[in-house]
Amino acid sequence: MALSISTLQIPIGEVNMYSKGFRNLIENHIALLQVDPSTTQISLNPHDEDKYIGDFYELLQHLEVTQDMFWITMRVNGLHSPLDYQGDLSQILVPSLTTIQNLLTRYINKVSIG
Repeated sequence: MALSISTLQIPIGEVNMYSKGFRNLIENHIALLQVDPSTTQISLNPHDEDKYIGDFYELLQHLEVTQDMFWITMRVNGLHSPLDYQGDLSQILVPSLTTIQNLLTRYINKVSIG
């Protein structure tokens, strides 16, 4: 299934959120983000579980998750590509933007100093 035009847009938000270094930091924090009390659990209805098979980013757009959080949310839910979504999740974990911004600030400060 092809991704929709709306999910193929140029990334928006803080440019460092798309850097390899920050993505590595996120990868190292996935287990913590999954259990963080500030991470939101969004229950899916069965229709949405099936409707967005093969297009996790479109599901996130439907759930009103901001585009800058798409990749992070995908990884926190155990997916490596938006095409990996097979309708097998009854809930989606969405990390807190505040938590992600705190990690981003730490990353930027480390890069600036290093």
